[in-house]
Amino acid sequence: PSAPIATVLCLKPQELEHYDRWFSQLDTAHTGIIQGNAVREFFLRSKLHKQHLTQIWLIADRQKRMCIDRDEFYMALRLISIAQAGLPVSTQSLKAYTDVSLPDFGEGLNLSTASSSAPSPSLSPAASPTFSPSPYPSQPSPPLTHSNSLSSLSLSRSLPSPST
Repeated sequence: PSAPIATVLCLKPQELEHYDRWFSQLDTAHTGIIQGNAVREFFLRSKLHKQHLTQIWLIADRQKRMCIDRDEFYMALRLISIAQAGLPVSTQSLKAYTDVSLPDFGEGLNLSTASSSAPSPSLSPAASPTFSPSPYPSQPSPPLTHSNSLSSLSLSRSLPSPST
């Protein structure tokens, strides 16, 4: 059997604690899977360029199902940390750069100073560039419709805003 992703990535206890907490906050249905739209909103908070986020998604979504499990989420978070440190993003980077800071998702989302009783952060859309986690990033994404919204996670500016 394969080693747990935390071991493979050499995650430190502090990273694991934060990654677990973020995953639990995003996995609202408690299925062990985070849907692409929730991941997108969270990752956009990193303020990384859309090309970096697309590249990170392509590496992390190993099964190409437009959602990610806990292991894939951990990989994506490590890659976000790597990109935020100005280092190259690749599958090799996951093991090469193990001494990076926790990813920064803006005020209120880096939980290093928050207590466990703090309310969950708002994951509303951020005013930052969008990215399209598609296996074919050079091709335009189809417009979102009800029938393809989960299978085609297009992250264009035409994405409807959540109703308030």
